[in-house]
Amino acid sequence: MLSGNNITMDIRSYFSTILCSFCMIILFSLHLNAQGDHTEIEAPLAPTVFVLGQYQESYEALSAKFESSLLTACNNDLQEAYKKWMHMMSAMEAYSNQIDYDIRGLKIWLQVYWNPDGSLAHVAYHLKPNSRNFDYAELNAFFKSFSNHYELPLKSPVPYAHYGSASFPLYIGSRRLHKD
Repeated sequence: MLSGNNITMDIRSYFSTILCSFCMIILFSLHLNAQGDHTEIEAPLAPTVFVLGQYQESYEALSAKFESSLLTACNNDLQEAYKKWMHMMSAMEAYSNQIDYDIRGLKIWLQVYWNPDGSLAHVAYHLKPNSRNFDYAELNAFFKSFSNHYELPLKSPVPYAHYGSASFPLYIGSRRLHKD
């Protein structure tokens, strides 16, 4: 006849065996994966300009590639990072005036990716709900053209990115940055 202690020991032994087997299977599969083919499936390349929410796999790949931030590229100096961001926003507004493309009323979230030399690699954006309506093809063309003409005056050993927002026309304090 089995006593209560023997049943408890048998149950413990049974679960211990199952747990060890489970751990062995996991370790073996991890070992096989580590030895397997290391080819990575690359996400399709995102275009230079795209709307946030499109090209999701590419967006995730960009986030991994551009893991350093504008703040990090500015040596964690928040005021310097803000100045660099506003430099780009000001240049964007000036460029729109130069090519006679009206961005007044544009309210936007931006994810900007820079190459180490400060040139723009990608611009992802999403219009805020209270933004003026814009034709996406025209706005894409504007950002693409701007990307080809602008370089942030900031060099970094690695690519970097920043997520922020902007509203045009730009105001700093109570003064307007650019006159029409």
